[in-house]
Parts: sequence; structure tokens; C-alpha cells
Amino acid sequence: MISAEYDLRFSKKINKLIRRCLIRYPEDVIEERKNLIITGLTGVGEAYMACALGMAAIHQFMNMYYTSANMMIMELQKAERQGTILDELKELVKFDLIIIDDFGLMNLDLNACRNLF
Repeated sequence: MISAEYDLRFSKKINKLIRRCLIRYPEDVIEERKNLIITGLTGVGEAYMACALGMAAIHQFMNMYYTSANMMIMELQKAERQGTILDELKELVKFDLIIIDDFGLMNLDLNACRNLF
């Protein structure tokens, strides 16, 4: 009973967030290659919405890449040290959608982040 109540409340919460969301047609964001920033307090569903957007891309047979900001920065730093940064960036631009999650969970080091931005 408790599990069913939790599931119902969680489902209502997600539906409420989706109604408040400004993205009515996620395909448009993907097809038009728009930048999108999803923000909110911890636990309100930003990663859930990002995953849903990624799933919408996959259902349209698009290539998508999902990573954390920390992982992306570490990969770009490694490529820079190895002298393969341009190859790494060329690989990234092949994706129709790139989702970078967890920006708020990291300390931003300007030197480390310059390749990302």
C-alpha cells in the first residue's frame, strides 16, 4: 500500500513538472539543435527530464551522448594532454544530442573548463 501511494505521488509530481516545463515538443529542441539548460532544486527531476529528452532522440534514431560535467571535463583534459583535443571535439560534434549532467555538483576550475565552454 505504501509503495503504491509513493508511486502515485511520484507520478503526479512528474506530471506536474512536465506541465510546467517549457518544452512542449522535445523533438523540436533536438531537430533545431538548440541549447537547453534544465535547472532546479536537487531532486525535482532535472536529470529525469534530460533522460526523457535523450530517450526522445533515441526514438527518432538520433545519436545521443549522456555524460556528467566532471567526466566530460576529465575526458577533454586527457585529450588535451595527449594532443588529441581536436579529434575528441570532432567525435563530439557527430552526435545529434549531447546531454551534460550534474553541473551543480562540481567546483568549476576555469582552466579545466575552458575546453568545455
